[in-house]
Amino acid sequence: MSESKLIDRLASLENEVKELKKINSDISGKKSKTKRPPSEYNKFMSKYLTDKKKELGDLFDHRTAFGEAAKEWSKKKEK
Repeated sequence: MSESKLIDRLASLENEVKELKKINSDISGKKSKTKRPPSEYNKFMSKYLTDKKKELGDLFDHRTAFGEAAKEWSKKKEK
């Protein structure tokens, strides 16, 4: 195969790869999203759960603590 045919073939393959990448990105629907900053609720819940975990140590139960945190948030929100 001549050098010019190889160069043409290489260019053709590069174009095919570009097209496939474009199609793949369109299909996956993944677009770069900017992450929103945490809300007041997220900050409250994170702090509450972290504090409870430190306080209770091995006795910490996420489900129970999360329920308590939700109740505390509701009380705080009512004020």
